[in-house]
Amino acid sequence: FLGVKYFMVIKRNAQGIIDDKGKLPYYVDTSKWQVVNTEGPISILENKNFTPPYKLSNSSGTVSLLNHTETSFLFKTDTSKSDEFIFYQNANSNWTAKVNGVSQVITPESDTFVKLQVPEGESNIELKYNNRELILGWQLSAVSLLLLIFVILKTQA
Repeated sequence: FLGVKYFMVIKRNAQGIIDDKGKLPYYVDTSKWQVVNTEGPISILENKNFTPPYKLSNSSGTVSLLNHTETSFLFKTDTSKSDEFIFYQNANSNWTAKVNGVSQVITPESDTFVKLQVPEGESNIELKYNNRELILGWQLSAVSLLLLIFVILKTQA
């Protein structure tokens, strides 16, 4: 699974009933997943081969995630030469990017993922996602609700 570090499963007995002493589901490959916590019939598995959903194209340095919210990510890179930063999220016009505070054009990697140029040395990468269609939908819904309330109040008067 690309970018999946933890996975929750429910243990069941031979009859398929949820059971504290049950077994992990048949589809869990224990050569790839390790149980890190169990409480009752629920187990949390960790991907033994986890790879973060971001990287430097030429592996010329390091990249680390400093902070993230629902709509933004802040990364720090330290490279020995200029490189390409690849973030495994779908590239589209809702994403904006800054490298060291300067706006940067996002180019698609493999026609799908976010790719940015990063200079040699330490850099901060800020990615923000602004879903304009969702915001427009909320605004339209709010206006429609206000109109509906107005019509109801007007017909009752």
